[in-house]
Amino acid sequence: MIKKLDEKYLEKLNNFLNEIDNDFPIPLSEKVNLFEFSKKVLSLGIVLAEFDGDTICGAILFYANDKETKTSYVSVLGVLKSHRKKGIAKRLLSECIKTLKEMDFKTVSLYTHKTNFSAIALYEKNGFKKETDLKRPDDWLLKLKI
Repeated sequence: MIKKLDEKYLEKLNNFLNEIDNDFPIPLSEKVNLFEFSKKVLSLGIVLAEFDGDTICGAILFYANDKETKTSYVSVLGVLKSHRKKGIAKRLLSECIKTLKEMDFKTVSLYTHKTNFSAIALYEKNGFKKETDLKRPDDWLLKLKI
């Protein structure tokens, strides 16, 4: 079951991000302090998570703050290695898109490293289109009109 998280899940979210940290082509911890990032996204963004018992097994972290352009930004989508190939990422992405539609957002955007082939395949299967961003030559900018 997918649940929207609030600040009381800070420790669980931080633990989850530490668990998946090295699963990305460039670890998250090389870009941000994971604890501070967990606090920030729980207060300023939206976190949807799938649980296995008390443990977060997958989560999508996104921001829906640009009310002018109605563009949202997915910061992280990750699933524990032990829970992959079960459709969790697809369910989380679908729930994110549904949430954004309900908020009247029009576009979802995200970056992923050009070598993150499984993520690129997931996003393209769900209608995202690749674009080049000259400021981030090692990443694809992926966008979906919703």
